[in-house]
Amino acid sequence: DSALRLTVAGLDGALGRYRPLPELLADTQIVRSFLTSPPSADLADHVNRELKKIKQVTRASHVYLIGPDGTTIAADNFDAETSFIGKNFSYRPYFKLAMTGKPSRYFALGTTSLKRGYYFAAPVRNNQTILGVVAVKMDVDEIEAAWAGLEHEIIVVDPNGIIFMSGRSQWRLASIEPLSAETLERISSTRQYPRASLSDLPLKFDAK
Repeated sequence: DSALRLTVAGLDGALGRYRPLPELLADTQIVRSFLTSPPSADLADHVNRELKKIKQVTRASHVYLIGPDGTTIAADNFDAETSFIGKNFSYRPYFKLAMTGKPSRYFALGTTSLKRGYYFAAPVRNNQTILGVVAVKMDVDEIEAAWAGLEHEIIVVDPNGIIFMSGRSQWRLASIEPLSAETLERISSTRQYPRASLSDLPLKFDAK
C-alpha cells in the first residue's frame, strides 16, 4: 500500500507539471492573434519559436497549435524533418474533446514518432467561439526510469487494460486481458497505438 501511494503521488506530480500548460498558452494574446489574424509568415515564425522556447523551458516532449479542422499550424518542431505542421490530428480524442470546449488528456503513441506520450489539450477561445486547440505532449520515459530497482513491479494500464507504462519494457503495450473486436476497432480508429501488436500478457490469476 505504501509503495502504491508513493507511486501514484509521484505520477500525479509528474503529470501535474504539464496539466495547466495548454490552458495557460491558450489564453495568451499571441496564440489568439495567430488564429484570428490574416496569414503572416513573420507571425507564424514568431509563434513557432515561442513554442520551441516553451518546450525547452518546460522540458515537454512537444508543444503545438492545432487549427479547428485538426491541422497543426504551429509547433515547437517546425524546423525538423518530422515537423507536426500540416499534420492532421482531427481523429485524436484529445482534439475532439478540446473542440467541445473542455480541457482533455490522452495517452497514445505518437503517429509521427511512434513514441509513447501523455497528451494534454485545451481549447483556444475568442468569446464563445473555439478557434483551435493547444496540445502538450509529455514523455513518460523519465518516470519509468525512476522505478528501476524498486522492490515491486509497477504497471500503469489504460481503460482498455493495455499496459502503457512499466519498468519492464517487454510488458509495455501488452494487454492484461483479451481485447474485444469493438475495443480493437476503437483503438484503430483513434490510432492510439499505431503499429503495436497489442498481444495479451500471459498472466495466471490466483483463484484464492
